[in-house]
Amino acid sequence: MAVPNQNINAGTRLFSMFLDHFFMCIIGMVFWFPMIIKESAGAFELTHEQMAPVFVSGPLLYVALFGLSLYICKDCINGRSLAKRIFRHQVVNNATGLAASPLRCLVRNFFCFIWPVEFIVTLASPARRLGDRVAGTRVASYSNGIEQPGIKPFRVLAAVLISYSLCLLFIIPIQSIQSSFKPVKYEEASCNMRDSKALEQIFSDSLGSMLTASIRVYDKTAYPGIKYISVVCKLKENYLEEDRSAEALTDAANNCLHILFPDSTFTGRAKFVYRRGGSMKAVIMDIGIPVK
Repeated sequence: MAVPNQNINAGTRLFSMFLDHFFMCIIGMVFWFPMIIKESAGAFELTHEQMAPVFVSGPLLYVALFGLSLYICKDCINGRSLAKRIFRHQVVNNATGLAASPLRCLVRNFFCFIWPVEFIVTLASPARRLGDRVAGTRVASYSNGIEQPGIKPFRVLAAVLISYSLCLLFIIPIQSIQSSFKPVKYEEASCNMRDSKALEQIFSDSLGSMLTASIRVYDKTAYPGIKYISVVCKLKENYLEEDRSAEALTDAANNCLHILFPDSTFTGRAKFVYRRGGSMKAVIMDIGIPVK
C-alpha cells in the first residue's frame, strides 16, 4: 500500500518517466536487435530482386513486438517499474490506495503513445497523468513498512498477453501493404544479356557522369508481349536530395529506356541509390506499362 497524503514532486516524476523510458528501451532493444541486424545486413545489397515497399516484416517482427508489449507492461508487477523502484514510487488504485492491478497498469501505460500530452498533464498533476485518470490509478510514494498485496503471476501474464495482442493490431496495416504487393512474374532463363548490355551502354553514354547502371531485361513474363526490365543505378552524387533533381534524373533514365523499348512493351522497376560511408538513400519507381 502507498504512503497516504504524500505529494509527488513534478520534477522527480518527470525524471522517473524519462528513466523508465530509458530502461524499457534498452530492454525492448534486446527483442528488436535480431530484426534490425537481419534487415540491416541486406540494406546495402544492390540486387535486381523485387522487394515489397515495407521495411519491417517476417517472423522477427513478432519477436520485436514482444519488446514493445513489455514496455506497456512495465508497471504490472505490484505497480512498480524499474524507475519507480529507484524513486520509491508505486502505481496504486486511486480509490483503495492498494497496488494497481496489472490490467489497470496496462491501460494507463497505453497512453504513453501520446507522450506529449502526458508530459503536459504530468506538469500540472504529477500524481495523475491522463492514463491514470482513465485507468483509475495514481502514482504515490512507496513504503516498505506497509503490507503489500502478493504478486499474482497469472494476472501479470494475462496483461502481457493482452498487451501483445494489441501490439499485433499495429502491424495489420503493414501486413496489408506487404500482402498487396505482387511481384511481376518473369522467367529467369529469359534474361536477354544482349539487350541488357545495350541498355547499360546507352545509360553510360547519356548519364555516365551521373551514375553507373546495372540492367536486366527479361523477355518472357506472365503478360504476353511484355518484357520485364530491372534497372539499378548507383549515383555518383546525391541527386535525390532535391525533388527537381530527382525528377530530372528519372526523366533522363526513362528517355534512355525508350531508345530501345517503347513504353507499352515493357514493365519493371528502377532503383536509384546514393551511398556514402555508412548511409544510403534510395528511390524506387515503377517503369513502363503498369500491370496487375
